[in-house]
Amino acid sequence: MQEKNKATDILGNMENLVYYAIAILLVIVAFYMLGSAAVFLVTHVASMSYHELVLSLLEELLLVMMLVEILHTVTISLSQHILIADPFLAVAVIALVRRMLVITVELEQTRRADPMFNALIMEVGVIAGAILLLTISIHLLRSKRECEARPPC
Repeated sequence: MQEKNKATDILGNMENLVYYAIAILLVIVAFYMLGSAAVFLVTHVASMSYHELVLSLLEELLLVMMLVEILHTVTISLSQHILIADPFLAVAVIALVRRMLVITVELEQTRRADPMFNALIMEVGVIAGAILLLTISIHLLRSKRECEARPPC
């Protein structure tokens, strides 16, 4: 029985090492992307329209937010040894918002008569519905956790 516990401890420690490595790399990438966004802002502030600049920066910053949410999940996994869905759902919402930003730019460049226009409008509707469902899911998960923490519900 002791050998089984020792093996489980070793595997648990190895799992933690992997999570720590992932966390370190996520932090490095997030800081790199923040620095890259700052450099982009400084170098393009005079050459791009305000609208293009803000959309480009927002897209980069939303990607950083996705990395931070994933880092949050890794942190929870390390500290509590559980895996919760909320951060993954938040990452999905952020990814959908990023896609919606890209579509917004594409819509501005597409004429209404173009068949692509209707497809893009349809995609915006589908994305909006997915964001709504994911947001409701996040709310329900958090409500359930709060309810479990302080019964009766």
